[in-house]
Amino acid sequence: MNTIIIILVLSIPIIAKIKISFTCKKYAHQNNSKKLSGCEIAHLILEEIGLKNTYVVESKISRSQYDNSRKVLRLSTDSYNQESITSLAITALECTHAIEIQNPSSYVKFKNLFLPITKVASLISYVIILVALITSSYEIIDIGFASLFLILIFYVITFPLEKKISLNCLKLLNNMKLINKKEEELVGEVLQSLALRNISGVIFDFIDDIKKIIENGFNR
Repeated sequence: MNTIIIILVLSIPIIAKIKISFTCKKYAHQNNSKKLSGCEIAHLILEEIGLKNTYVVESKISRSQYDNSRKVLRLSTDSYNQESITSLAITALECTHAIEIQNPSSYVKFKNLFLPITKVASLISYVIILVALITSSYEIIDIGFASLFLILIFYVITFPLEKKISLNCLKLLNNMKLINKKEEELVGEVLQSLALRNISGVIFDFIDDIKKIIENGFNR
């Protein structure tokens, strides 16, 4: 049983990550018809939805995200500057997340309630696994993977919410006429893959954090 849990914890996020990377790279060099960068798209959408006082900033983080506490939309360098289909989809999705935060459904409230807990639990799980590997205490490594498995289940449960947000995002882009009929299918494909981000993040967000720490250390 422990082996099955470990395989699921490792394989499901990896498959999700491959799907996201493949789809995003597929349209990363195809410009959107409006020739708008992620920054420009963000300002248009935020003004449309009544959040025009939100700051849009370029960030070194690998994942774009909306920070409701500071009213800041952080876009990765690629999303901020590029005029691609991928950039448009990622930016629009984060703006749609901002809408959901302002007017949360019961499902969103459920997710927001447990999300901080899962992040802390995730960090503790990684620490347990790393300590087990360093000290060769393999009897406790199962605890770390079991915790990650529970977090993975939480993200799988909330996956339908992410898909719904993706559909709302596509509807918003259509209503604002930021995409044409041909682009609708392409953007929809990117959005559907991005719905898997939380699942892939069970492993890869931690890896990205470690990479940033190492890179910052070398740059000092």
